Amino acid sequence: MRVLAVVFMVAGWAGIALAAPLTLVCTGTLTLGNDTTPFDRESAIVDLERRTIKPPLYPEFSITIVKENDITFGNELTSLSTWGGLDRVSGKLTLNVLRPADRKSLMTGGSVHFLALMEAKCVPAQRMF
Repeated sequence: MRVLAVVFMVAGWAGIALAAPLTLVCTGTLTLGNDTTPFDRESAIVDLERRTIKPPLYPEFSITIVKENDITFGNELTSLSTWGGLDRVSGKLTLNVLRPADRKSLMTGGSVHFLALMEAKCVPAQRMF
């Protein structure tokens, strides 16, 4: 009887798996105004447990939506609207920065000027040793 109880306890704990943060290596471009700069092998960190993502060259953002194939992240400040997405299958990462008024215009089909636009391809980082 005790053995059976221990087996159920161990099986119960085995089902509770906390996901470790995932480090990605990303290669892409960052456009600021009219200047596009390539970047290579910059890291991004996705932490689904904390619901955060730290994209390349930017600070950490909250993950707002998690779906089977993609993640949406960003924040809305009084002066900046920063939003992005990560395709969990292809590794495509996008991030854009606008003024909040421009974001509203974009949502209604208007054309806007991005303050920053990032497009990258990310893959899981591999251990060195």
